[in-house]
Amino acid sequence: MSGKGDRNRTADREAFWKNWDNIYSKDTPPAKVSEDPVARKLREWNWMYDCLQNIHLYEHPAQEAKELLKRIKV
Repeated sequence: MSGKGDRNRTADREAFWKNWDNIYSKDTPPAKVSEDPVARKLREWNWMYDCLQNIHLYEHPAQEAKELLKRIKV
């Protein structure tokens, strides 16, 4: 049977695996993006405000607060 997707698209296996390693390799740490401290604080305040505004909707408010604290870098 032949059809769309039947043919092998990776003719050069060595290049394929090199590219795979470059994309998915865990050896190199992700590059840190310098972020404006004011923008970071505003984003964190928005998370806290949203959490406090909607705390009555959560089944486990204490767990939600712990998760929020994990997201905020101290």
